[in-house]
Amino acid sequence: MNTIQFFISPIAGSVIGYFTNWLAIKMLFRPYTEKRILGMKLPFTPGLIPKEKNKLAKKVGETIGAHLLSEEVLLKTLNDRKIIKNIENMLDNIFSNLRKNDENLNDILTKILGNNKENQINCLEDKISEFIINKIDNKEVLEDISLFVISQIKMALDKKIEDINIENILTSDFIKDNLIKNYLSNIKKENYNLSQVLSPKLIYEIKKIIKDQFINYIPIIIDYLEKPFIEEKIKKIVLNIIEDNVGKLALMFVNEDKIYKKIVKYIKNYLENERQEIINYIYYFIDDILKKPIVELTDSIEKFTDNIITSENIENIRNKFIEYIKNKDLKILNIIQKFRPSAFYDIQKYIEDYLEKLIKSKEVFNIIKRFISKEIDFLLSLPISQLMKEVDVSLEENLKKELIKYYKDFIAKQSSNIIKAIDIPDIVEKRIKEFEMDYTEKIILSVVDKELKAITLLGAVLGFIIGLVPVIFNFQ
Repeated sequence: MNTIQFFISPIAGSVIGYFTNWLAIKMLFRPYTEKRILGMKLPFTPGLIPKEKNKLAKKVGETIGAHLLSEEVLLKTLNDRKIIKNIENMLDNIFSNLRKNDENLNDILTKILGNNKENQINCLEDKISEFIINKIDNKEVLEDISLFVISQIKMALDKKIEDINIENILTSDFIKDNLIKNYLSNIKKENYNLSQVLSPKLIYEIKKIIKDQFINYIPIIIDYLEKPFIEEKIKKIVLNIIEDNVGKLALMFVNEDKIYKKIVKYIKNYLENERQEIINYIYYFIDDILKKPIVELTDSIEKFTDNIITSENIENIRNKFIEYIKNKDLKILNIIQKFRPSAFYDIQKYIEDYLEKLIKSKEVFNIIKRFISKEIDFLLSLPISQLMKEVDVSLEENLKKELIKYYKDFIAKQSSNIIKAIDIPDIVEKRIKEFEMDYTEKIILSVVDKELKAITLLGAVLGFIIGLVPVIFNFQ
């Protein structure tokens, strides 16, 4: 066997091995589409990868989603120190740029919102105003406000009367101006009665006071009847009545002590058992007086004012009153609480009711909105750089830390939802399906080109070895 014959078989095996592997690799991709001759589909068309492209895309997507870009991998990657550092650098750049930015917020909003800026700002003003109204229109808030006002009133009134220069307040000038006489003169002209001048509430309070106090005065009246000088007067009156009507002779048969005791006993029983009847008589008497024209009473009142309520008397009463107050060391707050214990509670409830009605009014909403609008306009007119001057380095660092913390919390809590929403397998599958086959081939070859060439050469080597084996056996 000569040298040429020795190498023909191995070389032929090598060429065949190389060609078949090369052809097999090419047939993975080509042809891209199905080929037909005389209506009959040629075998192995399209290539294996184009034919199974959809299945391959789905499998690759599932593999990447399950193993390469799983939730654990993405969570770990998003929390990687490099990512956090990049976010910190990005925030530093943002703060740095803001400190150099001379634009105001109004210019920035104009660029972002355009013609819709005014509507958005107006909507923001409404929302802030409504938020403030809703926060104020709360029972606890209204109570706090009313309690604060009451506390300020009490603080102002918690002073000694002598400290408020009472001498200048309590004057008798109204006497000099004849205010009482002028008032009575006007009443005469109108021909009113007392029921028309006095309020129903005042009349009710007067009757109530009489009823409440009458019970307290019964023991005093009974005790008064038993006093010796009253006893003597009653006995004397009884004897005079008997003498005038029967004669002196009848006095011999009269025991004035027994008569006195019976009278006192009768009065006691009547006062104790007929209280309501007595009160009704008093009410009837009051109602009768209230129905009379005031003009019938004005003359008596004028005489009383002329004789009693003089400047001299008023000045004496004023001085006595001031002296009494100073000696008692009284405070205005204590006096009010003594005469009407519920005064401040009533004021508090009045303030709460008034505020509740006031807050719901359109006027209050407009006032708050005007204030908010003014503050927003001022804020929008300031340059960003000036606003950033109020943000010191420590605040900037704290803000940066909070943003990083918020980012980490968001990733930790929402990573699962984010990955589900992104659906990585579906994205990969759709993306691979969108690729043209020639582009897909280039991508695959860019990854495994060396490996495929090595397989082709390996086919040549294996073909050479396979072709060499028979030659060696024949040589032997």
